[in-house]
Amino acid sequence: MYKSCSLYLFSAFNPKTALDHSPKGIPALFVENNSSGSNLPASNRHKGNPVLSDGNLKEAKELQQLQRSFPLKQLVNQVHPQMTPRMISPRFRHASPWAGIHEEQERRKLFLHNFCGKYNSNHHSKLDLTEIVSRIYVEEKHKILYCEVPKAGCSNWKRTLMVLNGLAPSTDEISHNAVHYGRHLKKLDSFDSKGIHEHLNNFTKVVVVRDPMERLVSAFRDKFEQPNPYYHPVFGRAIIQKYRENATLEALRSGSGVTFREFVRYLLDAERPVGMDIHWEPI
Repeated sequence: MYKSCSLYLFSAFNPKTALDHSPKGIPALFVENNSSGSNLPASNRHKGNPVLSDGNLKEAKELQQLQRSFPLKQLVNQVHPQMTPRMISPRFRHASPWAGIHEEQERRKLFLHNFCGKYNSNHHSKLDLTEIVSRIYVEEKHKILYCEVPKAGCSNWKRTLMVLNGLAPSTDEISHNAVHYGRHLKKLDSFDSKGIHEHLNNFTKVVVVRDPMERLVSAFRDKFEQPNPYYHPVFGRAIIQKYRENATLEALRSGSGVTFREFVRYLLDAERPVGMDIHWEPI
């Protein structure tokens, strides 16, 4: 339910990205003159059919009006690579067509705040502060805190943070090992208590989530359908031993070949034979 959260926040840093991922209406900034001299969206022009329908003509006029009220120069001047989401002016956030996105973000933040207050207040009081923030990555240059959620695009989001921090010119040039084992990004638990609170109070916090069922399927395919020297012997062996009748000696030895049905039985078992893992634990 929070799928577009991160896209909205991060698109603010790059004018081109903001245009490419903006809501319907922004393409009005890209118009061409037709033979009659009137401005029509280039996307509505087709070979051999220069005449627009009444509906398309009405849409073209609406797009022209949006262009006049929200010109490209104004958009680019307000957003540049050095800006953080907190620096974006209220005038820009609330101007059409961004007002709806901003309101949706505020609604999601309120829902998350109320949900955590209702269900997590007692749980958090028993945890150490550094444990709570142990999966939050810090990007100092643009003042971003990214809460890592495995199997929800975390590898690519960490690549994005590395590029924003100037560690690489492009996400395409960052290997999987550099993302997960390079330790190029700081974690919030590396700061003392004062530093943790300062970052939490002053940085923009981002979490990217995924449909829970899609996330489970993704975790199963990644860890059990593909060869894996850790998950097969550690989780696969235990799952096959408990949930498969007449398992072969080879399956019990290698832990390979876990079925999705067996994986689900393991997840639902209150007395599961092996603990949970970050790739399928609740977010």
